[in-house]
Amino acid sequence: PPISSKPYILLQHDWHLSIRDAVRRYRKGKAAAGGSRAAASGTAKVEKDESDVKIVEPAGLKLQPPPEFITTVWVSAFREGEPCVESHGDFDVVFAGDDAPTKKASCYWKRTDETRFSATLQHFNQEQPERGPRVLVTSNELKYSSTIVAPDHAWDEVMKDLVVPAPKYQYDRQNVRAIYALDISPFVDLAVAGTTNGLMRVFSVKDGHIYKALRPHTNAQTGRKSSPMQTGGHVGDISVNKFFPSGKVILSGSSDRLLKIWAVEHAQCVKTFTGHQDRISQVCFLDKTGRRFVSASMDKTLRMWDCSGAEAVKIHGEKKDSLFGQIHDCEALEDGSCIMLADSLGKLSFLDLRSSNVDSSQISTDKLMAVAVSSIGHECFAGTDSGEILCLDRRKMSKYLFSVKKNNAEIRSILLVNDQALITTASDGSTTKWKIYGENADCNVIAEYVGPDCEPVNCSIIAASSENFGNGKSENTTLMTAAADGIVRKYTL
Repeated sequence: PPISSKPYILLQHDWHLSIRDAVRRYRKGKAAAGGSRAAASGTAKVEKDESDVKIVEPAGLKLQPPPEFITTVWVSAFREGEPCVESHGDFDVVFAGDDAPTKKASCYWKRTDETRFSATLQHFNQEQPERGPRVLVTSNELKYSSTIVAPDHAWDEVMKDLVVPAPKYQYDRQNVRAIYALDISPFVDLAVAGTTNGLMRVFSVKDGHIYKALRPHTNAQTGRKSSPMQTGGHVGDISVNKFFPSGKVILSGSSDRLLKIWAVEHAQCVKTFTGHQDRISQVCFLDKTGRRFVSASMDKTLRMWDCSGAEAVKIHGEKKDSLFGQIHDCEALEDGSCIMLADSLGKLSFLDLRSSNVDSSQISTDKLMAVAVSSIGHECFAGTDSGEILCLDRRKMSKYLFSVKKNNAEIRSILLVNDQALITTASDGSTTKWKIYGENADCNVIAEYVGPDCEPVNCSIIAASSENFGNGKSENTTLMTAAADGIVRKYTL
């Protein structure tokens, strides 16, 4: 189908850090700044109390923040085939009232080139201060708007009395290597991230505290690593790790061609599955217990396993004339009866595990890197290494619904949010939210989640949870991403 090139807006990836820096500078020098401004005006009154310095504004006098509390960030708008639209604007941090510790402060977008861009900093409910701030940016030339979202949990200790908290939430930077695997437990209390050195860390979703480290075992007497073929850890890059439905056990796959089951509480590998001849790219559970699962590999096979056995129950694509190319991603239907596969030949395959029937369609000349399947309707989505996102009807694989593209960055992962939106991550460091317009068979970019500075975002995961805020509960949808910079970032959708 014809590819629809969609416009998108980029804001400086660390724009939210400007707010933090402005606040820190303000608080560090506010006494001196307050005194100098009061002396200069001759009318403003400076009062001191036990808690802090207060600036009391006389009637009719508006004190302006000093220039050093304003910081500049860049913003750009793009549409393929058209010149880039660029501009610079300022953030102005303004403190409400007398700036006493009990008061709330706010931040707003002070100025942009109004002929090209306009922007509004959006605030959140004070009962949910951990949510990252976001700014709505509009390109007047492209007549297009997008929301730029920063990670959750900015600097709580610095910004605890602000309406908009510090947004940069990154988990323990002990993960200094690129992360290629990420998952959240069914109870949304723990998450696991796998890195390129065979290490997996289980950590708290709430605060990032490291709970357990899953690593190769070491013989206490000899100091040598135990065999990865037995109960040792992986020796290759972790390419996938997923919690079992119980939330107490993890299944992992690696470039060492092994699948392993881990007991989280004891941080031990309890079982290893062998058989694949190349890197394992994805795993999917087929029932609510996790007893049966499938694994996809770059060896062009999909293998079905039972946790009670040692060998694969069934192998799909084992023959030399395999229907599949190298399988980059797969996803199971909710009932576990069928699997959708995306491969390096540009084919999207719908495999019925009950009958072994395969419905394949050559939907692209590029490699298919990621896939997502609707749990409500019949739509399925595939992302290519050239940045295309294709939507098809899985009942008739040759029927295209739409094809869209933002740029040429490789799509690394695709997530469906309530069948109304897509979350995609890409090799250019972007995490993008797309609004699906089913009646128009189209979708558009509506938000960008910032944080990485051009490092590829390799994986993402979403989970819904209930949390207590103020007098009641709030339903939250959490998005977590992991990038080549070794950082896991958390956002609230």
